[in-house]
Amino acid sequence: MKWKGSRPNVGTEWVIDVVEEEEFSPTRLGHEIHPDESIGGAQHDWHNNGLLTVNPDAPHPIYELVHRAEAEWEEKNAKASRTLEQAVEEYQRRYGRPPPLGFDEWWNYVVENDVRLPDEYDQIYRDLEPFWGIDPVDLIASQRAWEGHRDSWTIGKDHPDAPVTYLNSSLPEGMLPYFLERRISPLLELMGDLWRHVPPFHATFSPHDAPNERVDWTWKAAALDAAKRGDFLKPSDLPPGERIGWGALCPPGSLTYENTPPIGSWPTPQSTKTFIHDHVASMDVCQHPQHLLLHGLFLGAARDPIPERFPAPQFSYSSASIFSDIRAISLFGVGESDVSEDTRWEDKDDDRMVWRGGPTGMWHVDAPNVTWRNSQRLRLVNLTGSHNDPRSPVDYPSEIIQYLHPLRGTEEPVGEPLESDRGLMNRAMMDIGFAADYGNCEGVACDIMAQELGQVEHKSPQEMSKYKYFIDVDGNGWSSRFRRLMATNSLVFKSTLFAEWYSDRIQPWVHYVPIQLDYSDLYDALLFFAGDMSGEGAHDEMAKRMGKQGREWVIDYWREKDMIAYYFRLWLEYARVMSPDRKNMNFNLPTK
Repeated sequence: MKWKGSRPNVGTEWVIDVVEEEEFSPTRLGHEIHPDESIGGAQHDWHNNGLLTVNPDAPHPIYELVHRAEAEWEEKNAKASRTLEQAVEEYQRRYGRPPPLGFDEWWNYVVENDVRLPDEYDQIYRDLEPFWGIDPVDLIASQRAWEGHRDSWTIGKDHPDAPVTYLNSSLPEGMLPYFLERRISPLLELMGDLWRHVPPFHATFSPHDAPNERVDWTWKAAALDAAKRGDFLKPSDLPPGERIGWGALCPPGSLTYENTPPIGSWPTPQSTKTFIHDHVASMDVCQHPQHLLLHGLFLGAARDPIPERFPAPQFSYSSASIFSDIRAISLFGVGESDVSEDTRWEDKDDDRMVWRGGPTGMWHVDAPNVTWRNSQRLRLVNLTGSHNDPRSPVDYPSEIIQYLHPLRGTEEPVGEPLESDRGLMNRAMMDIGFAADYGNCEGVACDIMAQELGQVEHKSPQEMSKYKYFIDVDGNGWSSRFRRLMATNSLVFKSTLFAEWYSDRIQPWVHYVPIQLDYSDLYDALLFFAGDMSGEGAHDEMAKRMGKQGREWVIDYWREKDMIAYYFRLWLEYARVMSPDRKNMNFNLPTK
């Protein structure tokens, strides 16, 4: 493979030599790690926190990660229910209760619209299951009270035959027209005539990009236990909270509960090489305390949060493992009935990784205990930028990058990590920077960001399409660009804290490359696919295949019809859990 003029001549000869569960899912830990699945002799260490620890005596881990992911994706599609009877049986097996009323109408929609993977909606279960342990009378009362909460809007209907409409809002003055046009009306129109199959409900939405319902673990555990028994609790039955802070949102015994890092502290670099094998599990804040120090969702909290004990059901466009917001789908991109043609892999003439954006993710301000320099986008630009500004206080004390040998074959030990100068590598392999003006900041923080990180030229979609590798990272919440990037035939690398509506319906290492929040695996993964400075060791055909598979996934699994199917099922589930008559809100197959 030859670089097509995309990597600058750095004037240095490079020599490559031998050189590094999610809590409530009913199925996420169902795939056991079997030693005989290894494609080499020695094995890497696989953990339930979603990470793989590299064994230098085993082959490069990406070989096995891709091999296993392809097998899991093929198996998931092969086992998908083909009939209503199979879907009901699988539902009961996973969740221990009958499907909701209207499930047959939902199934008809799935069949008529060729919706793939009709069993893979565990995210809805994870979001709603705690509410099954609470008396629905109290749920309704808390939801109705929440309708008047500042910064919210509500849709719903009060009678079975009534249409679902916008009911009320308490948005900032002047914002209602925007939300009616951009979020409320598109959601109501998306479901169209299908609303008639949904029982009465009220649903309150947060207008913000990030979640905000932080729930004490003692409440969540008690509610889940009641749900498992088929019982429910009253708010007065809930056990008292024992502590404050992020650790209070996690189960006793978890790493974050036992050792919550202090607000304002700095993350500790990993001492061993790790990769993600289960992306959702790797997002679990309770098993990964360092997430609290690496993401703007937490960095902006200058004091320990006080958890809620009885949250009202609230829909948000993003949610993380320790929040109780119910995930909604952002409808940006709805109306694109097809995916436009993009540059073929063979015609992409830039082998570097590209990213453009602005410094969103938190409010960057110089204040006590606000370590804004560790926000995810600032860290990405600082780490991968070619500026190598010695003034930058971000915690990258070494200018040396350690990375795994990309030249090793499927039967060769990957060996110990190689080392290289970060600046040289960035100039050769990265085209990442802020193109937007510095916002989401105030005062001296804005000046510092502009001085240390600079600004690069904006790139049009046509210019971006020439790159083989994209990276997608969180902003203030979910990434609205992920679908568009996935449709480009390029290989997308994704680093995120947020599981989304499609997380059960996509396969990391088949459709995209999952990257940890600390970016400790970023160079290893990029070098594996793109090769070294001269292109040696590149797995170009594998990267091409994954880019193609990512585009095909968007076309087949992320259509408007797929979002409708998710919302349709979510509303049926939500209407049931909120109903005082839950026992009569089940769907049962007709007796023969």
